[in-house]
Amino acid sequence: MISYFCACREPIDSTASPPLTLYDPSTFHPLHSLQFCAQCNQLKCHRCIQYQITSKFCPQCVQQMSIDSLYCSRSCFTCPQCLLHLLAVTSESLRNESGKITGKIFHFKCPSCDWSYSTDVIKKPQALQSIIVSIRDSQDPVTTRFAELQEFYSKQLEVSNRKETSRYGLKTPSFHLPSSESSPPQLALLQTPPTSSLTHVLLPLPTAVRAAYQTSCKSCKEILTLPSKEAASSRLSKTSNATDYIPKMWVTRLRGDDRKGYWTQNKSTGLLLSFRNPLKEPISIKITLPNLQDFNASAKVRVNVPCSEFEVGARPEEDDRKLENYIKSIPTVLLTDRSKISRVELMTRPADSLERISFKKRVSDGIAGESSESSFSDEPADSGINWTSIRVNVEVKGGELQAIIVPFYVEVGRKEEKYGYWVRVELGSESSSEATLVS
Repeated sequence: MISYFCACREPIDSTASPPLTLYDPSTFHPLHSLQFCAQCNQLKCHRCIQYQITSKFCPQCVQQMSIDSLYCSRSCFTCPQCLLHLLAVTSESLRNESGKITGKIFHFKCPSCDWSYSTDVIKKPQALQSIIVSIRDSQDPVTTRFAELQEFYSKQLEVSNRKETSRYGLKTPSFHLPSSESSPPQLALLQTPPTSSLTHVLLPLPTAVRAAYQTSCKSCKEILTLPSKEAASSRLSKTSNATDYIPKMWVTRLRGDDRKGYWTQNKSTGLLLSFRNPLKEPISIKITLPNLQDFNASAKVRVNVPCSEFEVGARPEEDDRKLENYIKSIPTVLLTDRSKISRVELMTRPADSLERISFKKRVSDGIAGESSESSFSDEPADSGINWTSIRVNVEVKGGELQAIIVPFYVEVGRKEEKYGYWVRVELGSESSSEATLVS
């Protein structure tokens, strides 16, 4: 598993390298959940991002609402039983002998479940939302009781405008204590609600509005995400997803090595570390490893990265939404022979690259999973249009670990700027029940 470090929990005046909170697993996150601030050149998690509501809208009628709205102000309702939107509300007009309309009855029916509801005769014209709210208030004894008490104490405050001067010279309000004639109603309903309140008729629910958020960096106030001005639009006017700035990473066994896990106890194991560039410009990458014993105290862990500095090409200009273009940006070690387009793409990859990342080739050299440092070149093992794969040697001795932690610092250079971030790679052993081949 590969996760990325966010420094929001690091002490402000700390200059430690590696960071003091690098040992805290809660500071690491999946790449897709992070954003990247181009002003700070740092990854940002949900804790160091500021959220601001830019607009609210109803998901049913797709009309924009005021910022302080909680529910749709139009005739939009939700089924109280299955929470599905009620698409249609019908009305029935009642007329007298002369044909004049004397009232209306509104009918609600859910298109999904068996719920339905009809109002009593509504004689005065009013908004449908107001009708349902008044019916709900009349059926709820707690709500009714609260309204009575609120009205009672509001009147008491109105008549309590006389003020006295305290012995300290401060003016304080003097409340008029209610007499027996104006005593509040009994609180029996609030203390012991009647059982009938639990079996009242299910009324249609007002549709809750949705909100569009703008996100910004808490440090420099740079806007990271800006939603579209159109109501209910899922498009974003500006995005700062970390996946658009940070190279995607994979850790895999050598091609053709179908053994479980990433390493075997007391043996050297060759792995491949692949990077894919999301930018439309080439980048350079430099990898730095800290002391791994601080993260794997019960075992002796040694990781060798001979090719620690390399280049990664730019993302192609072609539309990568087309499969024939997208597959060219997949590292060779991740391609399989289970689909026709993958088999065709494998035939176009250089033969010498396939040999360098092949497990069978390394077996013929007598080094298989027990490779020596001399078998690793300081050049990339494989590379493509916007990806590069390098070899990594992992050696674990002693201890009873099921997985090892390998943190390292990645420095990315593009044009005239550089930025870096910490990565935490968790590698399961061959005997681990949770080991996977690709992260």
